[in-house]
Amino acid sequence: MKIQKEKINGYDVFMYKTKRYTTINMRFLFQMPYTQKNIYTCDILAEYMLHTSKKYKTRKEISKRRMELYSMHFSINNYNVGEKLMVEVSYDFFDPVLVKDDYLKDAIEFAGDLLFEPNFIDGNLDSQELNRSRENLITNISDSLVNSRQRARDKMLKLAFDETYKVEDLFNTKEEVYELFSSIKEKDIIEMHQKLVDESLVGLVIMGNIKDEYMDYIKDKFKFKSVRQLDTDYKEALIVSEKTPFYNREKDKSSSESILKCIYSCPKNSFKEECTYIMLIRMIGSVGTLMHKVLREELKLVYMVGHSYNKKANYMTLTAYIDSKNEKKALEGFDLVLKRLEDEELCESLLNLVKEQNKFDEYTFDENKGNPFYELYDLSFGFDVSIKRRNRTMSKVTPSDIRKILKKIEKKKVLFYEGVKKR
Repeated sequence: MKIQKEKINGYDVFMYKTKRYTTINMRFLFQMPYTQKNIYTCDILAEYMLHTSKKYKTRKEISKRRMELYSMHFSINNYNVGEKLMVEVSYDFFDPVLVKDDYLKDAIEFAGDLLFEPNFIDGNLDSQELNRSRENLITNISDSLVNSRQRARDKMLKLAFDETYKVEDLFNTKEEVYELFSSIKEKDIIEMHQKLVDESLVGLVIMGNIKDEYMDYIKDKFKFKSVRQLDTDYKEALIVSEKTPFYNREKDKSSSESILKCIYSCPKNSFKEECTYIMLIRMIGSVGTLMHKVLREELKLVYMVGHSYNKKANYMTLTAYIDSKNEKKALEGFDLVLKRLEDEELCESLLNLVKEQNKFDEYTFDENKGNPFYELYDLSFGFDVSIKRRNRTMSKVTPSDIRKILKKIEKKKVLFYEGVKKR
């Protein structure tokens, strides 16, 4: 991928000029400290900005204008990278060449109106839209609290990484959710917007059929007051806390099934080792279904299995949904799954299956217009999100590499949520 880089109004712009896609995608990236209040203040602001602005007061007006501009898409998302909160403001436009109408100047003007001119009047927000934004978020978060699997995941994160997740978006009760959102005032939301447009911009990535005159529109419309250097000092190594017991048990009255989770540390010294862990977790679960075969078909212990690898925190999780009486046998089943991979013939067979799947992923990557943004971010800002780069490295992983990391893996935590409701 050939990226063109230039400066606009003092900030870095990374462009991938291509006619392959039907849309032109423009994404501004902002960065700020990763705190619970920042996360949810930004979420409320995003909900509010999506549906009202100074020029377009109602959702209906915004929707009507979007349709006039060939369904122009506007979204605001945030996600964490290490200890930083990244806020992404995205605009998607149809390529004017395809719609035979050079409407892009109007579309970019509309995009600027949505970003720079939210519906703040004399320090106040539209109360109806603000309440709707709050209620939408509270409902979504509260719904996740009554989901036993989601709650088990949250508790596992808190127990295993209590030093890291002190301010993460994990809640125990609906009361906590209401308390947080009640503490976020109108002035906090206005100040969050000011931080975004005045202090936090770190760059822009654009993909699509970009013409010079389009860039002129962007230069005229998007003039930020100040620009920050992207801080890439992300805290990569999140160490499993030693403050919680190795084996933690808890009753889960809301669930009819018990959940057993085993957390393994996965130390790595290179990008290739990280890719080897990704191959390992796919061999265990998604492609080779080794966990399913061992725990369900052979040992007949589980309803369902789960597996994940967190490359930022360097840990792997194996999960089994079981009857309480099968707790010990399921834990032995986890050990058996990893032991099986020491068999060279089985290891090579599963590894080849994963590599075949990776080839399919590579194909779908090329056919999917959205995915190249991952590579743009990776090459532009140094985020490790490139699918192609990982797949290239994973294609070189050997059975010997798998055996080496199996020797490095160490069981660090066992979490058991015992379901008590009768089926």
